[in-house]
Amino acid sequence: MPRLNAVIIDDEPLARAALARLLATERDVLILGEAADGASALRLMQHVTPDLVFLDVQLPDMTGLEILQRLPGATRPAVIFVTAHGGFALKAFELQAVDYLLKPYTDERFHQALARIRRQRLQPTLVSLSALVDGLLRHWPDETRTRPAALPEAADQLVAKSGTNLHVFKTGQVKWVEGQGDYLKIHSATGNALVRETMRHFLGRVPPGRFVRVHKSAIVNLAFVRRLESIHSGDYRLELVDGTVLRVSRSYREHLRLALGGVNRAATERVVAPANAWPQRP
Repeated sequence: MPRLNAVIIDDEPLARAALARLLATERDVLILGEAADGASALRLMQHVTPDLVFLDVQLPDMTGLEILQRLPGATRPAVIFVTAHGGFALKAFELQAVDYLLKPYTDERFHQALARIRRQRLQPTLVSLSALVDGLLRHWPDETRTRPAALPEAADQLVAKSGTNLHVFKTGQVKWVEGQGDYLKIHSATGNALVRETMRHFLGRVPPGRFVRVHKSAIVNLAFVRRLESIHSGDYRLELVDGTVLRVSRSYREHLRLALGGVNRAATERVVAPANAWPQRP
């Protein structure tokens, strides 16, 4: 069996460690390097030529598809996408261009994906892996060029990993998300969870138009917004239906105003209240 030279690209250290642990048991696989973002991944690829890349779909600075677009077609490696986005994974599988690992995945599912890559390498009569990946890139021209942060068909169910525990939320029940350093605290109608994730990554996993970033450390679900008030500093003050009060910074206020204009009329009347309707606070 020819040796597989592999690279791991994922912004989550625990995810990279899990893949490295699994690959360490494979005698025909050598890990050439790891990267946590798109820029680092592209720099790494200038120095190594992997046969296989484990590639996260959503990275802090670009999508996995953008990385593939920037690699020379003739040397583009086989790809196993690592993703929490079920809709994306299904499309990739149907195209048979690449395999995928849908987080959280089992050891058995990992070995199935690796076996599929091995079979493709041993069947020279099949279309080349590079050509298959080209087909995948053409399938999503809008997502990879005009909307790099977006992903197709975000699921209504949100799976969040906190330590060794998995929390499953309905996206419609998530009220707001609070940034806490390298972690996010998800505030849901059914409970809260602290997870290691970036704000951008979270926004890529939820239905577009429903969640809006209002501050560098806050994302809100528009369905839970009660009032919005302009305050003297030029910022806004936003109140959720449960009484939570959040500050909307000036850099995000226009985006929020546009998002509120996109909700239905009844919701708009409820959400945007006159400034003098805001209760007096100390």
